Formats: sequence, structure tokens, C-alpha cells
Amino acid sequence: MGNIGCMEKRNGQGNGNNLSQPDLLNAFSQQNIFTFDEISIDSRFDGGNLMLAEKVSPGMYNLWISPDCYKTEFETKHKVWFFFKAFNINYGNEVKKTFIFKIKNMNKLQIKNYRSGMVPVVCSPSTGNSWTYLPTPLNDMSIGDNYIEITFQFTFQPEDSTGAFFAFTFPYNYTDCQNFLNYLENTFTNDNDIYFHRELIANSLEGRRIDLLTITAHDPNILSNPEKAFETEPFIPGLFPDKNPQNRAVTNFINRHQNRPFVFKNKKYIFLSARVHPCESPASFMLQSFIVNLLNKNDPVSVSLLKNCVFVIIPMLNPDGVFRGHYRSDTKGRDLNRVYHQLDINEHPGPYSAMEVAKSLADGRLVFYVDMHAHSQKDGGFVFANYTTDLTERAEIRIFARLLDIYSRNFDFNSCGFGSPPSQEKDEADKKGVGKTEIGKETRCPHCYTLEVSYYKGTKDIKRYNPKENPKQDLFRKSDSVLGISEFNEIGDSLRNAFAEYLGIHPNSYLGNTFYLGMDGLRKRVTNFVHKNAKEKEEQKRDNEDD
Repeated sequence: MGNIGCMEKRNGQGNGNNLSQPDLLNAFSQQNIFTFDEISIDSRFDGGNLMLAEKVSPGMYNLWISPDCYKTEFETKHKVWFFFKAFNINYGNEVKKTFIFKIKNMNKLQIKNYRSGMVPVVCSPSTGNSWTYLPTPLNDMSIGDNYIEITFQFTFQPEDSTGAFFAFTFPYNYTDCQNFLNYLENTFTNDNDIYFHRELIANSLEGRRIDLLTITAHDPNILSNPEKAFETEPFIPGLFPDKNPQNRAVTNFINRHQNRPFVFKNKKYIFLSARVHPCESPASFMLQSFIVNLLNKNDPVSVSLLKNCVFVIIPMLNPDGVFRGHYRSDTKGRDLNRVYHQLDINEHPGPYSAMEVAKSLADGRLVFYVDMHAHSQKDGGFVFANYTTDLTERAEIRIFARLLDIYSRNFDFNSCGFGSPPSQEKDEADKKGVGKTEIGKETRCPHCYTLEVSYYKGTKDIKRYNPKENPKQDLFRKSDSVLGISEFNEIGDSLRNAFAEYLGIHPNSYLGNTFYLGMDGLRKRVTNFVHKNAKEKEEQKRDNEDD
């Protein structure tokens, strides 16, 4: 499975010693090593980002984050993600030693999270080589015109002599993704029950893999006729660079991995993607958890889903940005979640691949598209959906969000957004080109979502739908919580239950235990709300016109 623990120490020579001049900010790239008399600080690894380290006094260091595409013509103003290793600790005569680090130039986007108590994460021998939030709160947070400074500390225990990693949030880098996919391929390629197909759909601008997975249960007809040719997905011009469509053989069960996946005509297709924004590592934890639990052959929900559905998945849309330690951009400074309306395979290979996959399923097979992200301003897990004038579709979209809220301890319906008419969109230009929006337009699939999760804070009352605990059916009850890897995993896993429930194939429905009493009760209540809300807005509009 994916290696999401601490990383191994990287070798290299120091290029900075007791740096103290602010004008040296322009002297280094975004992944560097800085060696001092009592510590070395290194960010020269997959996902690393630290532009400069400066010793202020013994045990105290100022640190600067590199902007996306630093020192290139595409340099942006995004400075949020940091990820570095501190090692070569000089304990002197002390058994343990405390160091204080100040991030000097972080964008102000994270003020809400830090005011809520968020701290950086650490991974070291004393934390069991597992990522965890720092055990102490921030020492200080200062707010400037366009930036914030956060100060934190960590006490290196005797066993931490090999060093500790620090990051903005729990990292999940390109290598983690590839390790996870390699594990899946080695484990399930020849599985007797599960059809698992991994493809190189495109290479990134810097030559990294953009993978496409197809996962479902084996088709009994194909299993019983292993030498018979069956229909496969078509080749898409410009994609699948390691395959030659002119030379492909007829595809049967025996040679099924040489070509494109089989077409499963009697199944519904669900398309998932993640990491179009490099910093949003919680998205990868959600997606990995979903996949791991989907492949559990002892879980009746997963068995039902695999029997009835095909899952197509692009785990990492922007591998270059992830590897480079960017916050939001690719290597040309572009937000790849704003280009889906003007895609070019040579410029946007990840989003281009996603759009082409979605279009290939727009023949009625595609029933869901979910693109996974993380968010700085809202709490819990939630979805953004596309606006539709069709009231039935509008109700069905909200029903799916309610199912996520019912089945997840951390997803919070109250943070969801369901879109507005284009005439009412205050930031319509900014939202143009978003993946779920443009794929929704292209495929006419109403269930296209951005699944978001807060980097830190949850406010979900987990007893919200319990008729005994909440007899007044107050759906706005809150209970503050802290989100971490286990919570990200839980939200991702809850997708399985929501998909199965919505499609009417859940073997152990929980809805009877809620005050909805079942899917019919939920659909009736949500539909009534949508129609009533639409009527009230229409009446309000007429009143305003009369004024």
C-alpha cells in the first residue's frame, strides 16, 4: 500500500551556513538543504518545499516557503505548502533539544484553520514514524498585509537523532501514489473475483505517470469464455502513450491486460479523480481509503458495488505539482482546475485525460463523477455540485449529499454548495473551467461533484439523524472536532455507502434507523423542500419585480 509514513533521509551537500540576509531569498530553488552548526534542514525530495532557512539564535530558525514555479517565468504568489526534514541534530550536553521554527511568508488563506488550533504535522522516531499533529500549540501567529507568520516548536527526543519531518499537513506525494498503485497492481491484476486494470493514460509535462484504473467484478460471460473476443474501450487520440492502437490484438480474458479495459455494458460507471491541486493531500487519503475498502471482498457493500458498477479512477491529475511541492499550480503556474473549458493534451495532460474519459462514458453509462479536494475556509467534508434548473435533478443531487451526511461521521451537509443560476454567480469568471462543472456540461450527468474536506476542523454532530438523540430533527446541530488522516479516510470510505444506497443496491441500509425511515422518506422530504424553496424564490422574484 501507499507509503505515507516518514521518508528516508536524502544525501547531499549543504549550500547555506548561518544565513542571515533577507536578500538571499532569491538565491535558491524551492527544494534545498541548509546546514548549520546545530541542525540541517533539507527539502530536496518528492513533495518538499522550503526556499530558505535562517538561523536567528541558538535553537531558533526563520523559514521561507517557495512560491509555486519559483524563479521561472511562471512564478505565482502561492505560498502555503511546506515540507522539510530537520536532521543532524547537535544535542550538545542535553538529552533532548527543542527547536523553534517560524514560517515567515505564508499566504493568509489559512488564518481560519490556525485560529481554530491547527498546527503543522510531524513524523519522527518519537512519533512512531507516523504523521501526527505537533503536540504543542503554535507559539505565535502574526498577520501582515498579505501574509501570516506562524511559529511552532518541536522537542527532539534522544531517538530523534536521525531527524524529523515537518509539513503544512499530512503529506501524500507522487511516490506514495505510485507505491500504492504498484501494490494494487501486484495484488489484484490476476485476482479471481476482481477485475483490476491499470493504464498509463498520459505522461505529465515532466514525464511522470498519470494513471487510469478500472475496477469492477469479473463478468461471468468473459470468465466462461476466456478465448472469446470481447469489446474494449476505444483508444483516444493522444492518450495511452505506451500502447499502439494499430498493433493491438483481439482482446480476450487471457490477454486482457495488453489493451484497453473491457466494456461492461450492463453496469453503471462511477468516475473518481484527485490531486489537481498539489497541496490538497487529504484528497489522496480519501481516495486511497475508498479504493482499499472497495477491494475488500469480505465487505458486502463492496461486493454489491463491484457486481453492479465499474469504477474508473485517475488518482493524481497533477503529479508534477505534487512532486515540486506546489500549493495550487502545475509547472507552468496554472490552476489546472480552471482549464477544463480549453483543454490541450500538450499543456494539460491530467485534466485533458479526465475530460476524455468522461466523454467516453457520456453514452449513458456515467452516473457519478467525484473530484476530490481539500479546503481552507469551510469545516468538515462537503460537496460542491452544479446548478440545474430541473427540480427533480436538483432534489436528487441534494439526496446524494444527504446520504453522505447520514453515513459519514465527518461529512457535513451544512457546508455543501449546490450552485446558483449563472446570472447570480458573483465569481462566475473565476469558476469557469472547473472540472465538475465542465464535465457536467459535456456529459449531461447531474451527479458531478467536487468533494472537499477541511484541512483541520470538523463541526458535525454525529447524532444528527438519530430519532432518539435528536427528536426535534434539528439538522444544524454542531459539535467541534479535529480532522486528520483517519477522518479523511472515513469520509472517503463513506462514499461506498452513499453510492450503494443511492443506486438501490445497499445490502444493509441504515436509513431505517433514521427519522427518514427509508429512501422513500428521504426522497419525499428533500423533494418537498426543493419544490417549496423554488416556489418561494419565484414569488420573491415577482415581488421584487412589482417593486
